[in-house]
Amino acid sequence: MTDAAPSPLTPLIARLGLLLLVAGLVTRALTSGGGIELLHPGAQLLFDALVVCGAAATLLGRGLAGRGLAAPPGALAAAGVCAVVLLVAAARAEHADLAWRTALSWTGLLLLLLVAHDLGRERAGARALVGVVVGIVGCAAGLALWQRLVEHPRLVAEYAAGALEGDIGHLDVSYRQALHERIHSPEAAGPFLLPALLACAAGMVLPLLVTGAWHLRRRLPWGPALGLLALVVAAAAAQTQSKGGALAVGAALGASLLLHPRVAPWRRRALAGLAVAGGVVVLAGLVAWARDPDAEGVGLSLAVRLEYWAAGLAIARDHPLLGAGLNQFRELYPAYKAVRAEEALHAHNGVVQLLAETGVVGLGAALGLLGVWARAGLRGLDARDAGVEDGEGTADGSGRTLEFTGAGLWLGLFLVASFGDAYSLETPGHLLALTVALPALAALGAWAADRAPPRLVAGALLAGVAAFLADALLDFGLHHAGTATVAALVLALGVARATPRDGAATVSRRVTLGLGLAAGGLGLALLALVVPRALEADQARARADEARDLDEAAADLAAATRAYPGHARTWLARAAVEARRGRLEDALRAAEAAVARAPRSASAWADLGAIRLKAGDLPGARAALEEAVRRYPGDPGHRLALGLALARDPAAPAAGEALDAALAASDEVRQLARRLTAEQVLSAARAHAGLGDAARAREAARRAVALDDAVRAAEGGPHRPLPAAARAEAERLARP
Repeated sequence: MTDAAPSPLTPLIARLGLLLLVAGLVTRALTSGGGIELLHPGAQLLFDALVVCGAAATLLGRGLAGRGLAAPPGALAAAGVCAVVLLVAAARAEHADLAWRTALSWTGLLLLLLVAHDLGRERAGARALVGVVVGIVGCAAGLALWQRLVEHPRLVAEYAAGALEGDIGHLDVSYRQALHERIHSPEAAGPFLLPALLACAAGMVLPLLVTGAWHLRRRLPWGPALGLLALVVAAAAAQTQSKGGALAVGAALGASLLLHPRVAPWRRRALAGLAVAGGVVVLAGLVAWARDPDAEGVGLSLAVRLEYWAAGLAIARDHPLLGAGLNQFRELYPAYKAVRAEEALHAHNGVVQLLAETGVVGLGAALGLLGVWARAGLRGLDARDAGVEDGEGTADGSGRTLEFTGAGLWLGLFLVASFGDAYSLETPGHLLALTVALPALAALGAWAADRAPPRLVAGALLAGVAAFLADALLDFGLHHAGTATVAALVLALGVARATPRDGAATVSRRVTLGLGLAAGGLGLALLALVVPRALEADQARARADEARDLDEAAADLAAATRAYPGHARTWLARAAVEARRGRLEDALRAAEAAVARAPRSASAWADLGAIRLKAGDLPGARAALEEAVRRYPGDPGHRLALGLALARDPAAPAAGEALDAALAASDEVRQLARRLTAEQVLSAARAHAGLGDAARAREAARRAVALDDAVRAAEGGPHRPLPAAARAEAERLARP
């Protein structure tokens, strides 16, 4: 087919696509996945829409220039199968809002794979995107070390002095527990959700930094600067003390040696040997856990993961073919978890979570997509080693690629500062430092990618993919938008640099245009119809958090539910505020709306039961609380609430047993924040006394006194001591 004449708009569209892609990369990587996903859906939708629109503009630019995509053979088909799986998995999920937002996020990753590979085959596009990866992860490492070495000691001192009491006093016990653990943890979190994910990201870029520093070591100051940046990234990864991160870094460095051009004759055998060695390491960890499941270190760390995996596999057994629905592990986990198991939003194993959420079909599609890309990358490296020319050519002729990359970096930083969550840019100093550091580090990475041999860059990038895959055995980078985005970019660029530039397009111009139009329509529809209202809801929730009185908070939350009615957590917050205002009918409607949007959420059912109980609807409260216990049988708080509701009815014979079950469940829970507090145990003692069971009331009161003594003896912690009157009541009930 004869190429069509390029449109005069083609260069502008292509540059706009690059700007939006870079902005999307920055926003997704420099905010925490969990905070955005759970608390700020508007920001998540905006950041994902940026990636989709950037990919659409890139595709349209290619098509208007008379070109088709040069994706690896079969990549478009594999991506299409995965897209269908995402649609099915999202449609099957009962928590629709969360599932469809996850489907959009992963659709952006599929598009990013295709367009980043095409951009990476051009010299200017490759150096720009490689530089973006280096800049993002380098800045994340710098922020993490700053938090660890400067901010963390100051936070510990303020906490010890009681200066934070006013800031955390109003928080729920689980949030106080999380803050307590964060303050007392020696690990650096950086802008990523957990230290493990920062270490995974570090593993993805370390091979590139080490390779560039060694190859350019005599080029002052560029080579030494790359070496210094490698040390900063490695130090941040080491500071996390993450076992998954250590596995990721080890896999990255080992794979970088195996993917070096000089080892091509025996590369496949070496890769097989590496896989066997990895299996031996996993087996050794299982043996260590079996010998001492509760030991500190490997034993305990692996034990909690085995509990997550067991729950995920149990979900998969009940939903084997198509899974339980996208991002539904967090919804079903409480019903499948062991009593002692800790809380988890993700299975900490990509294979287990995909199997639970998308079934055998989804896992097969994901592995097929990975296989297509891995095969293309390894064959490209082998072909180069066999004598294929680099085909590097010259720059793409735009002459302004790096300028638009820099504009994308600053646009991304502006959006993060405007809509990011609590793990992002907390002070103007952070923003100012990143405004300078991110473009500078990106320029350093771009310079290295432009001057190192393409096959060395390709091998280092593909080694970074090995880091992501290794980390996925123990953590949840696939469900963290920033880590998954960096991994997709690294994979696409690695395959692109391993493939000769003069290869023929595998996707026709018409298909490329059609895909660009479809992606553009999706992105523009989101930006025009969904994102503004979702952002409006985000802002209304933020105003409600800072409201001076309940009436003001109620008005803000009502505005948030009108603007974006799919967010169950907003409805629950509205129900709580309306209940505190005494407007029980409005509170009931809000709680019922939350349950309708998240029917598998035990906390939503528990809140509904509490409001029904307050409204005097004993049968309705019992039904809702029984559903909460069924959804989360190991939570002592839900069992206690059910027992207290049953105790309201003297004719209910199971009230005492329900209260005892709550106390027993509290003993079995490993996580401190999930155990009953002294105040809660005292409420059980009061209920037993009201039922006329003096022996049970005395035993529960003694437990409350003992818990209160432990809280008073501890130096800090999430729980509070009993007030003087409650303490006196507990002591009175505890006396024979």
